[in-house]
Amino acid sequence: MSGLEDVRAETDRCTSCGLCLASCPTFAETRAEGDSPRGRVHLLRLADLNLDRDPVARDHLAGCIECGACHDPCPTGVRVATAVSLHRHALRTPPSAHSGPDAAALRELLARDPGAALAVEAARDLRPGDPRPGDPRPGDPRTGDLRPGDGSGHRPVPAGTRQRGDGSDPVLPVPGLLLRRAAPSLVAELDRRLGGPAPGSTGADLVHALERSAGLLRDVGRYDEHERAVDDVLRRLGRYPGGPATVLTLDLSLGRLRDLPWPPGWRVLPAYDWFDLAPPRDVPGDAVREHGVPGVGWPGRLAGLPAEHAAAGAPVLPARPALATLGRLVAAQRDWLAGRTLVTWDARSLPRYRNTIHLASFLVPERRSRA
Repeated sequence: MSGLEDVRAETDRCTSCGLCLASCPTFAETRAEGDSPRGRVHLLRLADLNLDRDPVARDHLAGCIECGACHDPCPTGVRVATAVSLHRHALRTPPSAHSGPDAAALRELLARDPGAALAVEAARDLRPGDPRPGDPRPGDPRTGDLRPGDGSGHRPVPAGTRQRGDGSDPVLPVPGLLLRRAAPSLVAELDRRLGGPAPGSTGADLVHALERSAGLLRDVGRYDEHERAVDDVLRRLGRYPGGPATVLTLDLSLGRLRDLPWPPGWRVLPAYDWFDLAPPRDVPGDAVREHGVPGVGWPGRLAGLPAEHAAAGAPVLPARPALATLGRLVAAQRDWLAGRTLVTWDARSLPRYRNTIHLASFLVPERRSRA
């Protein structure tokens, strides 16, 4: 199917019942039907009429932050955020072109949300034709060394090496471009402890290809580059010398890798589903966990962020309406977190909030026990 056919397949399930309205952060701000999931579905259904040329329609669609908060309330399973993303992709239109912000206005909006700025900077690392991201900036202001392990002495599982005894596939830990830029010392320690591929190896090349194809390029409107990155990673998967492997994602930003058309035998898991998490020794009692942190083991005993803050973890879209809304949501979450420690699975939260610890800091090189 073409991109617009995919959009129609998604939106045709909408019955205009309105159960999604209360969950939408942009509708809550403006109370305008065009800023609601139902209104945007109506606009997307008119995509064949070249509605993308209508400045009012463009602003309504550009205001969607693609947080997905409207998905769960929908009785027919419409994924409005997915449909909006597919529509942008099909038109090959950078999100910034929807509202035409000048460079100064865009910089001002990005300055309000260091997480959005982090994503844009990471995307800039991926210059066209550059096979590797730029060197990360020195320093690691939010995350220190790996949390203390359990002292078990278990050796890490090298990428491309089959574990003995349980018949599991080789594993390939993938940090992600956002975590590499936000916490380079943590990534270096994770490579050492969890057996990341050696620099210059086929495994390292595949890791970088996976990071390129995880959606960051698409988030900032570089759609053609994103498609080339997906094609490249699929070719690499087909000729990977280690055979099918389990790709372990070390950051929330890599979750969309699950949507790739993986060859048989490959699978994608968050690393906390594979490795144990060391019990925290220095996390204050006021710690809370962000959405995406598992609700099992000791992370499940941490208090969770209130549901109204879930949308603050939306993708980064450099369109003025979306960035303005996202900045306000992040500011409200920052106010709520004042004086608290946040345990997160999202690298964008490291520069956003004080007293933030990435969950990957607690990973230890021991396979999680299975019931």
